[in-house]
Amino acid sequence: MAPLVIRTAHDAIAAVPYLLGFHPARSLVVIGFDGGRGICAVRLDLPAADGGRAAAVLAANGYARSLLLGYGPAAEVEAAATPMREALAAAGVPVAEAIRVAAGRWWSLTCHDACCPPEGTPYDISASAVAAQATYAGHVALADRDELVRSVQPFDGPARAAMRAATARAERHRARTPSVEEDLARLLALLDHARASPTDDEAAWLGLLLTDLRFRDEAWIRIDEDAPAADIAFWRDILRRVEECITSRPSGRDGPGRPPAR
Repeated sequence: MAPLVIRTAHDAIAAVPYLLGFHPARSLVVIGFDGGRGICAVRLDLPAADGGRAAAVLAANGYARSLLLGYGPAAEVEAAATPMREALAAAGVPVAEAIRVAAGRWWSLTCHDACCPPEGTPYDISASAVAAQATYAGHVALADRDELVRSVQPFDGPARAAMRAATARAERHRARTPSVEEDLARLLALLDHARASPTDDEAAWLGLLLTDLRFRDEAWIRIDEDAPAADIAFWRDILRRVEECITSRPSGRDGPGRPPAR
């Protein structure tokens, strides 16, 4: 997918649900840009937003400027936005624009001229070229954070019992014949041939192998960055199926390893 281009407040509002994967509520969202990795979004809950941590993450990843969007009541957003802007400026990621978003309108927190009326400016995400671009690339903006959490909930019942048995088989086999070369060959074969509908044994092997950072990186570099939707769906399925003893180990979003919902 080509990088999303944000030129206006309307563009930023339209981009956020696709950058996060869901429509935020009672949140501060910081979009980092002018960095070497396109744009990214960091979301924090209101009212307890940790501005220093978000600013440090963006600065450490090379972002030079930011946009700040607050979702929620005016008093709550404004109280959190001021220290957030200060933290971002101190970290070298100054805020180019800050807005509050609510009930189909947005208000500037930095502009008090006639172009930013006190009653707010209406917006329509469905009419945005940014939303159309993201949708065409296969990205989905879920209704809210709860829906995102449900989308990565682990399977239970018979499906969980089957995965537990498959994981035990994979662990026994790997313990008998530990070999980096064999493991790498197995991983590459699985990534080539198990995408459509991986069996329980294939899912168990993928989860087990990707606890090794060397193999995790091999998987990451094979993600299609121009059209990542299929990869996201594939790894989300693997994530839901692998055993907790595997998913509790560190990983990235929608890969083996249970990521915190944003």
